[in-house]
Amino acid sequence: MTMSNAQVHPPNDAARIVMNQASAEKQVHKDATRMTITELIDYEEKYGKTDYEVMEEVITSSRSTSGYKTGFEGFGWIKGVLMRCVLCIFGATLFLRMSWIAGQIGIVLGTGVILLSLIIVILTAISMSAIVTNGEIKSGGCYYLVSRSLGPEYGGAIGLIFYIANIVNAAMNCVGLAEDIVFNKYLYEIIDGGINDIRIYGVVICTILQGIIFIGTEFENKTQLLLTISIIISLLSHFVGLLLPSTPMQLVNGISGYSLTTFMSNLWPDGHSRESFIAAFGVFFPAMTGIMGGANMSGDLKDPSKAIPKGTMCAILVTILTYFWCMISTAATTVRDSNCLESPFDIAGNYIEPDCAFNSTCKCGLANDFSIMAQQGIWYPLITLGVIATTLSSASGCLIGAPRVFQALCADKLYPGIFYFSKGHGVNNDPFRAYFLTYFIAIAIILIGQLNPIAELITLFFLSAFAITNFACFDATLAGHPDSDRLSNVNWGSSTDANRYRKALLGLIKLTRQSEHVKNYRPQLLVLSGNPIARQALVDFAHSITKGTNLLVCGHVIPYTSCVAATECTRQLNNKYTNWLHEQKLKAFYCGVAHTSLREGVQMLMQAVGLGKMQPNILFIGYLNHFWAIMKEDPKAFNEYTGVIQDAFEANLSLCICRNGDQGLDHSALFPDSDESLLAQLPNTMIAESALHDDKSRGVARRLTRPKAVPTSNAAMLIDAPSGFTKLTQSLNRNAPDTLKASNFARHIAMGKNLRYRTRFTPGYVDVWVMYDDGGLTLLLAYLLTSKPSFLENGKLRFFTICSENANADDVRNQLTHTLKKFRIAHHDVVVIVETDRELYQETTDEFEQLVSEINDNPSTPRLSSELLDKCHHRTQSILRQREYLFEHSSASNFVIITLPIASAEIVQGPLYMLWLHLLSEELPPTLFVRGNNTSVLTFYS
Repeated sequence: MTMSNAQVHPPNDAARIVMNQASAEKQVHKDATRMTITELIDYEEKYGKTDYEVMEEVITSSRSTSGYKTGFEGFGWIKGVLMRCVLCIFGATLFLRMSWIAGQIGIVLGTGVILLSLIIVILTAISMSAIVTNGEIKSGGCYYLVSRSLGPEYGGAIGLIFYIANIVNAAMNCVGLAEDIVFNKYLYEIIDGGINDIRIYGVVICTILQGIIFIGTEFENKTQLLLTISIIISLLSHFVGLLLPSTPMQLVNGISGYSLTTFMSNLWPDGHSRESFIAAFGVFFPAMTGIMGGANMSGDLKDPSKAIPKGTMCAILVTILTYFWCMISTAATTVRDSNCLESPFDIAGNYIEPDCAFNSTCKCGLANDFSIMAQQGIWYPLITLGVIATTLSSASGCLIGAPRVFQALCADKLYPGIFYFSKGHGVNNDPFRAYFLTYFIAIAIILIGQLNPIAELITLFFLSAFAITNFACFDATLAGHPDSDRLSNVNWGSSTDANRYRKALLGLIKLTRQSEHVKNYRPQLLVLSGNPIARQALVDFAHSITKGTNLLVCGHVIPYTSCVAATECTRQLNNKYTNWLHEQKLKAFYCGVAHTSLREGVQMLMQAVGLGKMQPNILFIGYLNHFWAIMKEDPKAFNEYTGVIQDAFEANLSLCICRNGDQGLDHSALFPDSDESLLAQLPNTMIAESALHDDKSRGVARRLTRPKAVPTSNAAMLIDAPSGFTKLTQSLNRNAPDTLKASNFARHIAMGKNLRYRTRFTPGYVDVWVMYDDGGLTLLLAYLLTSKPSFLENGKLRFFTICSENANADDVRNQLTHTLKKFRIAHHDVVVIVETDRELYQETTDEFEQLVSEINDNPSTPRLSSELLDKCHHRTQSILRQREYLFEHSSASNFVIITLPIASAEIVQGPLYMLWLHLLSEELPPTLFVRGNNTSVLTFYS
């Protein structure tokens, strides 16, 4: 960015958060400290600890070694942004050029210059604020913002432009101060009292400032308040001086005091003006480029995402009003031209235009004398003090900020041969090498010796930099909105289609070469939907996560032998279901594979689906209702289902299991046998029970003695009726399927169950149980499911977590709340439950024992051995206790999201793991089990 008045401290790399224990740098690039799922399972097997106990140990150890930031916590928005921006914006232009602008182009056009500059800087400040509030930022100012938002190709360009612009700005302020010294009334002449003296003074001033910076920036930091007070005193001196009667010397210089006649004569440019509107804009605009001063200090701010927008906007308001007042006040009190020899006013006070005005040789007056404000003050040295304060503050800020930007640019190695300047020194990583380079470039620009040409040069650089910054925000906003669907179904065979294919192909190839980064993570789902028409609820649910902006693939294992002969069938199914997805306005792909084994077919999908980086990273499946009954009737089907879960863990895929209450997700019975032949061939891929045969019997009586959440007015409700469905479907911008026109009302109602996740739930609670650290996927999916468009878009997020008695519940809650705020996840409440060794409720114990007896219906060959139960006793007790917490807090909510537990292959591929999932989700609203692959999917760095 443009200017900075202090060094930028590197961020505390040891800062940790609850949901991501990696250091700040490791979190962004690679998860070096979090265990993989395989390591976590091995750790659990070796030490007999649950994964959330492991997470708690990691949190405790990291908190004890690093904890929160200590010592310097950063500046607030007033000192860190407002004062710095004001000092950067107030430069040589304030006291030396505002009167000149009014004299050259008049008050009206001068106001136009100010308003045009205001529009540009306001738009840029809004764009900058939009970028900085999108995550935490480190040092490097505007270069860091744009390069991390648009990419290195744009960041490299803007970084170099900003670096040069900062140097030119520093040189301009040094020349401005030198000009005031040379042309003031004390006449400190060295050689010619003109341009050569300005060059000498400018070089000396720049050398002194650079020497102070080399010694240390702490002294410069401490002078901020003194400089601010000096500027205020100078402005007050000018304000009071205007209220006093004009002295004879002031009259000779054309200062009449407040006069309506003078104001009206300066309203428009006269025929003798030598400068145009564009030239005046070029001189004034650099005065407003200091808006980046706060962003340059991003590494030193306590909360950059809040401080930068607030402080920058306030600084713009304060400074623009000050500039406007200075122009108006000087134009209302000083005539354009005076010969510096006699007063241009007659006895009656009327202005008499001197002869020098006609040949533009006047030396005094508003359009000719740069020191009008100093002459109008109550004491000349006070205005000189203001000139010194404004120029030194801006120049020093640029001489500090420019090397910081260049250091960050060099560290990214975007240009060959400049990495040498990225090396820093000392605890603050001061860029001494970049300081030397900046100093010599600034000296070369100072040798121009004229303020106006330098100011116009700065304008070119900053307009380019501001344009790139605004484009960065525009591009980021545009990238979040997918292209609209084409309205025509006509196949024109045009070059547009050919270009679309070419761009898509080139985009995929470029994406393949792109290195993985946590900021670019997108949930890409492989949904084992089987026939997507029969399991539309599952597809609609997944689409609420991807929202048409992320990859969604409907996987289908067709029960044919894997051979070439099955290819034609899969192609026909692909065409049919692709068209169906388009009709339903579901932005998804269909992929069918032929295999007689569900597990091996899913393995084929996991290996083959996708192109390059466009590959699924989340396996999304439905829950297996009545698993104990299926285990008895079809052991192979049960083993294949649990095998799919184990394969997902071993393939390092994230896993989601959706339980649709007792309704199930398979509604294939709704479709008559008279459908197309291909539809009749579709298998029951998901092995999920039909919604027409709800699982109402668990073999035990339902008991209500345990604590249970009380339904509120916002309790979960679903509009299954056709009228409500049609209205809400249209509100979600989807098409209502033709099957709703069926005359059979029972089938009509059942069809509503298949469309359950196409309609919005009434407002209520969405409970998120963060049991384990999975890389942040649980938090991400909770945020996506409650964002538009989604069936839960009006839900209120409540976060629950469980800690042991040894942990500090307040610390856990504060850290989780802090994490959610960092990720900007709006939430209604955060609840921490302290797990104790209390006895389980008798209902819970009886329920568990009854389910075990259902599974082990043959004592001679038990499916669930007593040895395994004893081995997993501690884990099972924890699961049962979690069930009681879930039943107590979430049974009346709209939706529940639970972090999926993991276990060894012996447990996952047996009935015990399914028993755990059943206990955690039974008698609850629709539930989603989520387990990330322990790779970070969220970051609070922009």
